[in-house]
Amino acid sequence: MSAPEPAIHVRKDGPIFRVQIIPPEAGPTAVVVPSTFVSHAMAKMSAKVLSDATGFPVTDLAGVGG
Repeated sequence: MSAPEPAIHVRKDGPIFRVQIIPPEAGPTAVVVPSTFVSHAMAKMSAKVLSDATGFPVTDLAGVGG
């Protein structure tokens, strides 16, 4: 079985949103730990910046419209 293609995930975890590169070892060491945000819009913006820098696609798993 091959490793999954790297992607940037946006997900809701209680009242906060997390942005993380999956698998973690695919990204730069500075962003291995998920970043947390209080707004879905800020999490999506951060994911877009990471996507532009890495070329990885963004997968929004937060289940929030917009």
